[in-house]
Amino acid sequence: MLTKAIADKKQAATNVALCSVHLMGIYENLTSVQRKGTFLAHNQGANAMLQLRTVEEFYSDIISARLYEVIYAHLLLGNLQAARRPQIPTRDVVKVDELLPSLYKNSNAFVIRLIWRAAMLHARWHEIKQSPNPPTNRMALQELLQSALELESDYEAWEANVTPAWNYHMTPNTPEARSTYDAKLQKLFLGCPGAPEEIHIYPSLKRVWIWGFYRTSRILVLRDLLEMLNWMLRFRDPCLSFRPQEAPGQSMPTALSNANLRTHHSVATARLVEVIEKNCSSILGSFTVPIDTKSATDICGMRGYICIWPLGTMDSVLSSGLVPDSNAGKQPHSATHLPTPPPVHSQPHLATSTSNASSSSEPSTALESYEAAPAFSELRNIRTKSQSGQSPGASPPSNTPLLDQNAKKNHIFDPNPAHPYDHPLDLPPLDHGVEPRRIDIAARREWINRLMYYMATELGLKKALWCPVMQGYMPTVKPMVDEILSQERGF
Repeated sequence: MLTKAIADKKQAATNVALCSVHLMGIYENLTSVQRKGTFLAHNQGANAMLQLRTVEEFYSDIISARLYEVIYAHLLLGNLQAARRPQIPTRDVVKVDELLPSLYKNSNAFVIRLIWRAAMLHARWHEIKQSPNPPTNRMALQELLQSALELESDYEAWEANVTPAWNYHMTPNTPEARSTYDAKLQKLFLGCPGAPEEIHIYPSLKRVWIWGFYRTSRILVLRDLLEMLNWMLRFRDPCLSFRPQEAPGQSMPTALSNANLRTHHSVATARLVEVIEKNCSSILGSFTVPIDTKSATDICGMRGYICIWPLGTMDSVLSSGLVPDSNAGKQPHSATHLPTPPPVHSQPHLATSTSNASSSSEPSTALESYEAAPAFSELRNIRTKSQSGQSPGASPPSNTPLLDQNAKKNHIFDPNPAHPYDHPLDLPPLDHGVEPRRIDIAARREWINRLMYYMATELGLKKALWCPVMQGYMPTVKPMVDEILSQERGF
């Protein structure tokens, strides 16, 4: 029926056809075992169908406006995950602002303009890292750095000024607070190593999802910002070679000085830790917020579906070395040490399996991204580091090294392999810097992967298995979760 509908130009431009394609894409992303790659096809199909109507036509009635809103949000999420530029141009985003101003006011938390800018920044930064002519000095990155700083400032301002109507309830994660929850949720989410220090409670599942989308996109902005600063700190400080007598009338380039960049780095790191903590505190809210017609014991897949991308993105960032570790320099926990993850291998056959499903020529990184991950049955083909025979890379050359396009990604939620300059430098603390909170990286990553395994096994979200399997957490989290679930079932 859908094939016939989209073949007719008039029917293809209806809400029914667009909603059907979108829901099929969600279904494929929820399961994605037998029909690998079809999520991309439906996602791209929904994007093509959005082009059949003008923004004015979509916002002519409330139903099509809401449909446009949610599908465009999913498309932006896919752009963020694959580090691709948003396919809907800026002029359409501006039109939406004119047609529905409340979309961008604090009375409505769907901050699509901020997230559109985040997707554009994320794509631009990855394009630079993959360039055959990468930057060799700080001036070359100044404009992008300024864009990142302004965007992060706008993210900060939005949250600081959000109206009470979009607030949520926060409570410390104490034994008294935990006792009000089901025993299974206590063991999985709250009373275990790595659990967040707070519990966030939301009035609706949509509110949970919007806040998660906002925070996770902001985490990517902060990660990009820190990577840019790490690159720039590897280049020579322009103040060291500046001679006022040779350039009369010019001010010293202090904006790109070591002191300035390190101050930005300190603030961005502190904010990254804060946003990660809030994002973790909100995960339980997805599983406790009331859903019409659903009982508390009827855990539907959508509760976990909206958490997979935030959890996977946070696990990727925590594994990057950008977050201060409370156990740095200490012996690892006996029960919660970081496992050695196998490399994330690309899947050459995947491009063949999905090429017939899409007529657009997407970059190969899109086919290797999380949304197009191979079926669960193929996990047996993953090789460990020892099996792959890879040796550690050589030290970066004195000039800016090129990104190895054939290198293996460190994490399934990374859009591309890491560049040698992404990682932080070992710098002494600033005299007046912001001291960020530290996170127990080992315990928090175990907490994240335990939840991912639970969502995969209990909710049927098979894609959630990719994180614990490929990061080496299955031997740790599987027996933990299986024991909790067996206790609840009385086995």
